[in-house]
Amino acid sequence: MRVMGRKPHSIREFEAYLKALKALLRGEEAPGDDVIFAAGAANGVRAAWHLIDADADGRALSRENFPTSTLTTIVVLEEGERGDSDRVKQQCGAMAMVGGGVIGTRDQLIDRLSAMHEAGLGQVVILPNFDTRFDVLESVAENLVGHIA
Repeated sequence: MRVMGRKPHSIREFEAYLKALKALLRGEEAPGDDVIFAAGAANGVRAAWHLIDADADGRALSRENFPTSTLTTIVVLEEGERGDSDRVKQQCGAMAMVGGGVIGTRDQLIDRLSAMHEAGLGQVVILPNFDTRFDVLESVAENLVGHIA
């Protein structure tokens, strides 16, 4: 299975994955070698790393080799647009209800996402509203991809 840009699992690795998944479904803890969290700013990434480091059970985790992702949506504001416009609300969808979403002008988003990367974030998993998903992904591709440090 390909997850977070990694190579597909071998059968042995897939078996370990299923074992961990079953434990999680039973409400138990399970060891893992990556993490997805919700953070919309560099402080959130640093806080997540603090928790990851505290829960490492003495293992030395390499930030370069430990995959991290944040689950959010991204809305690039148009010139003069407010963050609470109808378009922004439509593109954020359910993320707007939980205070999620990374919203700002192109330059603000580049700065914010670059700071999150510098704080230890590896990837952003974009979960846009279903109805506006193509608009969101197109806007991110045109305005942000290739511009993040």
